[in-house]
Amino acid sequence: MAKYKFKKESKEPSDEFIRSKMDFNKILKNQQVISNYKQATKPLYKNRFFMGFMILLGVICLVIIFEERDPQEATVKPNKDSIVVDTLKK
Repeated sequence: MAKYKFKKESKEPSDEFIRSKMDFNKILKNQQVISNYKQATKPLYKNRFFMGFMILLGVICLVIIFEERDPQEATVKPNKDSIVVDTLKK
């Protein structure tokens, strides 16, 4: 129980020490840094540019996936061993 000692009389801080801690411009700058940090670290889904990019990327992917190919490109190439019958010739 004797490990802790409490001082009943404390020293008053000096006027110079109090004036050194009364820098309100520094407090305002710290507050602005904190608010800018919150703005810079907002979630990506709230960022307009990121969401616009993701929507554009999604649309491009959908166009590539569901793109209709010309029927000429989709022709089947015959194997070497198969017989080709051309019914369009007269």
